[in-house]
Amino acid sequence: MLFELVHATYLSYILWTQGYGEAEHAMFSAAESGLDDAARLGYETGSWTIEYDTEQALKPVLAVYDRQVSTVSVGALIAAKGKLRQLFAGAGARKATGSVAG
Repeated sequence: MLFELVHATYLSYILWTQGYGEAEHAMFSAAESGLDDAARLGYETGSWTIEYDTEQALKPVLAVYDRQVSTVSVGALIAAKGKLRQLFAGAGARKATGSVAG
């Protein structure tokens, strides 16, 4: 489930940067920070939970995401998903070489 939330957050951000949806950068940053914390704690403790503050930070992001995917063209959505795949692939390569900031 955490991966799906990360996926939705980043896809929404990419669509937002392309002019789809109304949002503020700070809301994506807050959601990303909370998801990072959840992943870190999950790896450290084995307890994969979303804290209340993260839940609250995710609500507006997911609301924007819902509006985006219901209104954006299929082509724009496919292009955004392609950018997201590139982003994840690049992050994986950086993590494998130890160059991801942590």
